[in-house]
Order: sequence, then C-alpha cells, then structure tokens
Amino acid sequence: SAPLVSAAAALLYESGVRDPLAIKAVLLDHTGQSSGWRNDSGWGPLRLADAFPSRFQSLRAEGTKYFRLLFNGGPAKGTLVWNRHINTSAPDGPSPLRPITVTVYQAGREVMNLSPAATGNVLQLDLAAGDYIVKVAPTDETEAYAMAWSRPGLTLASAPALDLTCAYPGVIAAARNLDVACTATNTGGLDLLNVTGTLLAPLGFGSGGPQSFGNLAPGASRTISWTVAAAASPGTYPISATATNGVLSVAASPMPAIQVAAASSETASLNPAVVRLNATVQIQNPGTRTWTVSGVPAFATATVTGSTIAFAAKAATSPGAYQGSYTASNGSVVLTGFLKLTVPDVPAVQIERPRLSVKPAMVPGCPVPEAISVVSEAASPAVWFAAPTLRESDRILVRWLGPSGTLVSQSNLPVSEGGYCFSATAPALQAVGIWTAEIFWNGIRQASLPFTVKPKITVDPESFVWPRSIGVNGNPDALRFVYVQPDGTRFNDPPDAPLAGTWTVDVYTDHAKVASIPVIIAAPASVTFAEVREETLAFESDSSVLVRFISPSGAITEDARSSTGAIRLPDLAEFGRWQARLISGNVTVRVVTFDRLPFSVYSANMDHDDSVYTSLDKFAKLDVDAAEPLLTVYVHTATGRQWQGAELPIAGGLGARYPGQWEARAVDADGLIFVRIPFTITGPGLLPDGIAWAPLQP
Repeated sequence: SAPLVSAAAALLYESGVRDPLAIKAVLLDHTGQSSGWRNDSGWGPLRLADAFPSRFQSLRAEGTKYFRLLFNGGPAKGTLVWNRHINTSAPDGPSPLRPITVTVYQAGREVMNLSPAATGNVLQLDLAAGDYIVKVAPTDETEAYAMAWSRPGLTLASAPALDLTCAYPGVIAAARNLDVACTATNTGGLDLLNVTGTLLAPLGFGSGGPQSFGNLAPGASRTISWTVAAAASPGTYPISATATNGVLSVAASPMPAIQVAAASSETASLNPAVVRLNATVQIQNPGTRTWTVSGVPAFATATVTGSTIAFAAKAATSPGAYQGSYTASNGSVVLTGFLKLTVPDVPAVQIERPRLSVKPAMVPGCPVPEAISVVSEAASPAVWFAAPTLRESDRILVRWLGPSGTLVSQSNLPVSEGGYCFSATAPALQAVGIWTAEIFWNGIRQASLPFTVKPKITVDPESFVWPRSIGVNGNPDALRFVYVQPDGTRFNDPPDAPLAGTWTVDVYTDHAKVASIPVIIAAPASVTFAEVREETLAFESDSSVLVRFISPSGAITEDARSSTGAIRLPDLAEFGRWQARLISGNVTVRVVTFDRLPFSVYSANMDHDDSVYTSLDKFAKLDVDAAEPLLTVYVHTATGRQWQGAELPIAGGLGARYPGQWEARAVDADGLIFVRIPFTITGPGLLPDGIAWAPLQP
C-alpha cells in the first residue's frame, strides 16, 4: 500500500539512503514478485526485512558508466531506475522517457543486453554468482539513475581503454638493426581479449608484422618487440604502431621520427624515447659530458643521475590524458623525448606508507607494520598501506609479479567509506629471485614494491637447547625465537622464571617459520593450592617457594620466600590486575592473579546463564552492580575489536553479526578494568551494512 511504501522510504532516508532514485531502486529490488510489474499486483509485496540490510548496496550515477559486480555468495537481483521529465512545451501531456540500455559482460564477453519497454523506466536483472561488468548507457549523458542489488559486491569500474607506448633509439646508424618495444596497457575496467599490435616501419626499413599481446586484465600490461633493419641512407624517417582487440583501436603516440646517421656519426639516443610515468630513461652512448634535462611538462619532475633520467608524476587534479616533450642535452647533442600520463575518470586517492610486511607483524587495528625487503620462499608476506579518504566506488587492485615479470596473482580489495588500512597476502612464493608487489587505485599504479625471495632455510629441531641454540642448514640473515607459554601467551625473549608446563618455541628466519618445537619445563616443586584471601596469599607446597609480586605495570614490587603457606600482600599502591608468581628452582610453578580496585563490585554476570549467544539473540549484555558507575566494553578476542555501550547488538533473525569468543569488561573512565567475563557468539558474521566482519588480513 502507499502508506507502507511511504513509511519504508522514510525509514531508508533516516538510515542514510538520501537519494530518491536510490530509495526507489532499493525498494523495487526487494519485492516478492519475480515477473516484474503486473496490472493486478504492481511490483508485488514489499520485503522490508530484506531491503534494510541491503540498503547500502546501491549507487547513483549519471551518463554512461561501467560497474563491477562480484557476487560470491550466490545469485543476485538488481534493479535500475530513472525518472521521466516534464515536457515544458506541453506540461499537461505525457512525461517523456529517455531510454537507458544495460549490457552485461562476463570474462570479457557480452552475456546480456536489456532495453526498457517504450513506457518503462525500470530494468531488473537476475545474475548467478560470479564476476560481471555492467555498462549503463543512457541516450542522454545528463540522465541520472540509480542501481540497487540484493547482495554486496557493486563498485564503479573504469570504462574500457587501451594505451600503447613504444620505445626505440632516436638515432641509429645506417643499416643497423633497430629494436622497437611496444607496451600495451589496459587502463580501463574491462578485460581486453586478443589484443594485437602492428609496427608500421618506415619505407626502407624491414617489415614489422602483427604480433599478439594476448588477453589483458584491467591494469595489466604486456610488451612485445620487433627487430627491423634500418635504412641504408641517412635521413629522418617517420614510424608508427597500432594495437587493437577488434573493438578498440589505438595508435602509439607520440612516436618521434628516427634519425638514421652515417655509420661514423655520433649516435647518442634516449632509450626509451617515449615513456609512461613513473619510469626511467637511459641515455645510450652518453660520452663523457654532463647531461641536463629541460622543458619537462608540468605534470612531471625529472632527476638526472649520470646517464639515467628518472621521472616522477605530480598529482593530477582532473582526469584526462597528459603528454608532452622534454629535451636532454650535454652541450653538444640535443635529444628529444616524450612523457605520457593517463588519469581515468574515476579519481585516484593517494595512498600512504605502502610497504611489504609479514604475518607476525600484522595485528588488529591500524598500526604501521615493520617494512621488509627480504623473505624466505616459505614466508607469507603481505602488502600494507593506508588510505586517508575513499569512496565505495573506488577500485583497489594488488598485483604480484614473479622474478620473470609475469603476473602470478592479483586480488581486488573491498572498500568501505572513511579512512582505512588495507593489506593483501601474497600467493605461494614458488620461485626465488626479485618479486614485485604493485598497488593500483582506480587503474592508476600508486606503488611498486620490489622484494627478494630467498631459498627456505631448514633447522634441526632435535638439536634445540633452551633458550636460543639450534642447528641451521643454510645461511639465514638472522634467527628469531618466539616463546609460547602453556596458556598461549607469547614472548619475544625467554622469561627469567618460565612457567612450568609444555612450551612451544617457534623459530623464524627470513620472516618464515621453519620449526615449532615443544619444550617441557619441569616443576621442581608441587603447589596444590594457591589463592588470595583478603590481605594474604594462601598456598600449599611440598617445599619452600619464592613468591614474587608483580604490579599491573609489570614492575616487581616484592620477593618473599616461605614454606608456611601464607604470605601477607605487600602495599598495593597501584590499581589494576596484580600477579603473584610462585617460583621454585628458577621455574614458575603457579601464577595467581588478583585485582586491586578503588571501589567494590558487588555482582557481575552476563544476561545468559551459559554466556553463549546465537543468531536468535538480539544483543548480549553485561549486568554489573558496583559502588560507583562503570562503563561496559565488549572485546572480540581474536581481533581485539571493541564495542562500547550497555549492550552488544547481535542481529536477531538476521543472523549473528560477530561470531567467536568475546570478553565483557566493566571499566572506569580511566580504562581500569573491574570485571572480565568471557562469552561466545555463534552463527554467520555480518556487519550492520551486510559486509562480513573478519580480522584484518593477513
């Protein structure tokens, strides 16, 4: 009914969907009728319970645009809507409709093409799980529209685009072989299939027939080369090259003419003469004079080191194609080169602090991990970077290139609005040598991170002697030991008095774990009972033990030796969780924890007796009765993520949002913890906007 639809639209507006077209798309996408609009039932019953969690899976745009759809969890339904327009010359007549065509591509091939009926301004699509590109093409480029989908996975993609650059010496001796290398780059958002390149060699040169660049994924490049014989007569010769996939055709530009000189002439030249930023150019046959560069275009900077010219791009403020010439001179010879920079119509965001790190350094939250440049082939390195601002339409691609320069793996990173930190794990490092990790933002390469992969080092676990001695096969840069206490606590250095029980010593070299060694620390004494009663530590032991009291800040406040089984607590000036460690023969036999608090907590418990919550529960709640008010914080044990509030929302009938082990804490305004109660949430994990919540990867 109209009142129901109006109320639903108002709720969507209040929840953050502010565009009227987007509201309409979301509502029509969640109706219960699969056959579209009907005279007797309209669009069918409105399913608000499905519409609300999917409300942000929508985008508003105008003009011809390309969208990427990546649906991993199953089939998805999509709805495209747009407006009619008042006919100002006949305002009482019918409102005209500007048609929109939707084309769906998969694996570079067209799989669906939809156009509206003469009177319709709604298009609906049903797609199976998979990876698609959707082109939305209005007849009027000013037409606004909105698209909504029942599953997450909708992002804005760049239009298909192909770029071609060629490198070759600007000057060559007569009748010598000329090498021309051309690089085709997919600068758009669609896969380009069967790309072919042709070199149009000058008259008097050898032939440069067609060659294949193969298939190019978005952001991918491939280089092919021709070798032709230069003309026998000195002079200036034009040269050109083209690339096509049968639909797009581009010419390499600019391509300066080739100077053919007599065999005895000076042949200093630029290699390559045409370059895309960021890159370097080498001066061939530079001689002994100093080279300088001038006339660099405004979108670039140049640095000369010997005979190498390094170029870097300045920030481009608007999309478009930039190109221009520069000159290199040594006071006698003047050479001309060309620079190119393409900024797609989807703006790029400058990323911050890109680096290569490893799994042991990656922790929840947004810290900056240690940068590395050498790993073992058994390591699990990861790219890490930060982006201060981003939009849901941004596209982030991480590519891993092996030692031969071939693409080994690539992954698209999910985007959510607001500042964020990103990481992507490398594939299996199956070859030693120099690898490269590349980060692309909206089709523009933001960073290139080279790193060395070394052969895996092996160790002999049987030779391990506590705490740091082990036999090594190979020549690692360094060995690193991580000591895992029986309760799971990890130490980078062995403790002075290790806890009795079975430890695990993890051995790392070149950022890869090469061994995990169990070590039994035997207890010289037996402590059968230990607890804090009022102001006394009471215990039972079969021999004398050293009792060491450790403050919440980690300071040793007092050591006391006793065989009586009762030691009075020292002056507990510091508030927080204290430890009493019972030590015998330099081994910790028992650890007793107790809290020193500024006021009393009378009772504390979760609102479920078994502290286990499921997808049927709306929230988890910690109930605390204390002498003074306390704040409640819920901590996800695996990731460290926190939720502050009286209740932790789960999801009711929509499924549990945050599965796993949790700890409910009651804290004061200074963060002092008064209560710690573990609890569990079971079921699938979804954030309020429908996006899965998992720890930062790797």
